Amino acid sequence: MAAKAPLCHNDYTIGWICALPLEMAAAKLMLDAIHPNLPRPSTDQNTFRSIQFGLMVGIGGGVPSSNADIRLGDIVVSQPADISGGVIQYDLGKALSGGRFQRTGMLNRPPKVLLTALATLQAHHFTDDSRVLEFISDIQIKTTPRRATTFTRPT
Repeated sequence: MAAKAPLCHNDYTIGWICALPLEMAAAKLMLDAIHPNLPRPSTDQNTFRSIQFGLMVGIGGGVPSSNADIRLGDIVVSQPADISGGVIQYDLGKALSGGRFQRTGMLNRPPKVLLTALATLQAHHFTDDSRVLEFISDIQIKTTPRRATTFTRPT
């Protein structure tokens, strides 16, 4: 079997963005492989020119409501609705009296290819074909004692 050629900047089409080190550490545990760093050009002007979209991956707190019982540790994927593009930017609105918030704009909707992938994930979830629990179990099996103190299920 021939060895795979090393990847270059133009081979990457999806940007995976984590704002915090803890989020990046948790996200990396879900990857099948971690590629070596590529050389960084001194000018660094749009080095990854083939990126088609970026995914913001992070850890959120629990926000249970009457419509959704979302708790810390749940997996949540934003989805566009009639009044929102799927992600609400904190500075696209203004605070009103009584703790109310008035949205004054919204971010663009995700590309159709991502919405189609989301619909596929939802269908798997509804029909018990989801592999999310399997992936989480795999991480728990291969976790080290040090990781176990950082990444645990909420109690």
